[in-house]
Amino acid sequence: MGRMLNYFGLAGEIGPEGVVPDAWKVPQPMSGLTIYEPISMQESAHNQVEMDVGLVEFALENLCVTRGCEIEEAAARLGYAAWNLDKAFRKQITEAAMLGELDAMDADEFSRSAMAAATQCREARGHLLKRQPELPDALALDAARAASAACLQTLAKLSADL
Repeated sequence: MGRMLNYFGLAGEIGPEGVVPDAWKVPQPMSGLTIYEPISMQESAHNQVEMDVGLVEFALENLCVTRGCEIEEAAARLGYAAWNLDKAFRKQITEAAMLGELDAMDADEFSRSAMAAATQCREARGHLLKRQPELPDALALDAARAASAACLQTLAKLSADL
């Protein structure tokens, strides 16, 4: 098969490993590539919350229907923040508790706070998308701002507690 794939023999004979760049032949920890490894899972969860704070802050700045506002991007970022809190954050908090970095009761409280923030972000996104393809009216924008501000407040408290 190697002769068939490398008909002209430019790369030399293909061994059982296949064609592997030399840089990849360096032994890797746990037989995998480690691109980013946080100091702890608790710190990783904190980083997720900080990222979500940035997403919600962007959304709050763009909850308008005037020129220059990016309302579609605001809705997308609110949705991603909610998804991130449900999936990545909760998984990292659970792992932090399993590793003994957090008390189980604290982990449960952090998970509940994350669920509340995710619900608030989804609510804000829902107000923005309710009348699609039409733009939201002033009432919907006000409701989205209130829910986004509540989400941001919950995330700020969560970040401080972590």
